[in-house]
Amino acid sequence: MVYDRSIVIYTLEGTPLKGTLTEHSRHFCAPKPVAHRRYWQAVQADTRIDADVQIPFGDGVDSSMFAMFAGGLYRIEEAQHALDEDELPVTNLSLRKWKGDFTVVNRVTPSA
Repeated sequence: MVYDRSIVIYTLEGTPLKGTLTEHSRHFCAPKPVAHRRYWQAVQADTRIDADVQIPFGDGVDSSMFAMFAGGLYRIEEAQHALDEDELPVTNLSLRKWKGDFTVVNRVTPSA
């Protein structure tokens, strides 16, 4: 797996209409194709998966978070913690493009 794209994970404090996205972590990630079967499983569960990515480690990432990836904001629908083929910890993220209104949400980046 080649980790050549970047992804920023955010937590949401408050609601999408009156809240703040606070940066949780930054990772390099490897985009994975959304398989036909995976897409239809999501449709049957009344949701949608627009992107799948894999990040190394990521044990603090869960489905209550948001992600900035490929120029768009996504809600993390599922975070699966697993081991890769080399027995190293990875997290597979299923992302849904956020269509909600974030016009009043502040994005806060923690100070270094």
